[in-house]
Amino acid sequence: MLNDMVNFLGFIALILIFSVSSVHSNCPSQIFPNTSYNECDDLPTLNSRLYWLFDPSISSLSIAFTAPPAEPEGWIAWGINPISTGMLGAQVLVAFRQPIGSITVKTFHLTSYTILVEAPFDFEVRQMSAEASTGLGFITIFVTIRMPENIQTLNLVWQVGAAVSDGVPLIHELNTNNLHSRKPLTIRARGQKSPEKKITGLVVNIVIGIGISLFVALVGHFCSRMCCKKEQIGHTDITKAATSAAASAATSAATTAATSAATAGCG
Repeated sequence: MLNDMVNFLGFIALILIFSVSSVHSNCPSQIFPNTSYNECDDLPTLNSRLYWLFDPSISSLSIAFTAPPAEPEGWIAWGINPISTGMLGAQVLVAFRQPIGSITVKTFHLTSYTILVEAPFDFEVRQMSAEASTGLGFITIFVTIRMPENIQTLNLVWQVGAAVSDGVPLIHELNTNNLHSRKPLTIRARGQKSPEKKITGLVVNIVIGIGISLFVALVGHFCSRMCCKKEQIGHTDITKAATSAAASAATSAATTAATSAATAGCG
């Protein structure tokens, strides 16, 4: 019975652990110069990742977006679409390597699916920069934007391409990953937990509860076994005592009978 219960609880714990891994972000810890981010998201396409920090007191959103260009001399882009959930109408930052080797970042408006117009963001951009990782092939865009007050959700877009011509990124590939590189982002103040983290905390608490239940069950089983052993030892001692008493009584009776017979024979 105990083995069945242990196996069942262990099975439930494994399911919950896998649930945690599927819900919780797989972002590794990463240190950026002069900035720390309290949120991270492994984006679903293009091997890209987003770190961010929102400060509601000044309505400021700080972003670090990192991805590998499609080719070493290609580009990466991250942006916000203020009018829809797709690419058309998005305002983007594009980072790429210049001929002299340094990384630059520019702002563009996507006015059609084939035309990028270099133009500033409608939002106030307080700072922006980009850097390349040594030997890993990734480029990271850093930007801090002053957002409209009371905004809760942003329509994000991101992209990578293979080439740049005269400081303008050339069109990217049109495969599934490139066409689905967009998602909404709910921004939160520092210290607020995302729904994913709340779910993760709940699952962790359940796993801890299962662990405690297993421990209590094992302790109870151990105590039960010990009590049974003591009872068995007690029964054994009683049986031995009764057997010994019976044997003594039988010996005494036999001795008495023999003595009586001898006495009768003498008479």
